[in-house]
Amino acid sequence: MFDDFTDESRVWVFAARDRLSTDTAEKFSALFAPFVADWKAHEVPVRGDFNIVHDLFLLVCADGKAAVPTGCSIDGLFKAVRAASTESGANFDVRPEIYFRNGENICCVTSQEFKKLCSQGKISPDTIVFNNSITKLSDLKNNRWETELKNSWHYKKFGKLIEGADGDKNRPNL
Repeated sequence: MFDDFTDESRVWVFAARDRLSTDTAEKFSALFAPFVADWKAHEVPVRGDFNIVHDLFLLVCADGKAAVPTGCSIDGLFKAVRAASTESGANFDVRPEIYFRNGENICCVTSQEFKKLCSQGKISPDTIVFNNSITKLSDLKNNRWETELKNSWHYKKFGKLIEGADGDKNRPNL
């Protein structure tokens, strides 16, 4: 993904609360693609691309060698995502929810629900989480987006709950 972009390219992750159907993903892509094709920063074209991953995440990349998006062009990105989301029903948003793997499934819970799961021993340091706060393509390429909880900001916030919890420490068992 984004193979022809430099590692310093900027990345944004938008997440949907629920999985997108094929039709919704295709409609979103058709609505959003014109923005990416015409994206500009200070009237200079931004070389960008996007992918929908796991039917839940929209990853947008802007090439670090070309015009780098700032202020207004980033605002434009968020407005374009919001508009295409509203029209397609994709509901991509920058959400405070936490996404993690439970076996092959990807779960989405609030921070409070995740805290409870940690306290119950249903989340371990090895649980795969999605760090949607990444900003560089190198983070994506170096497995800092979909990563073990112990390697993410999640561990700083929830690690003490996990260490003090009873239960299976290897995989979530919901």
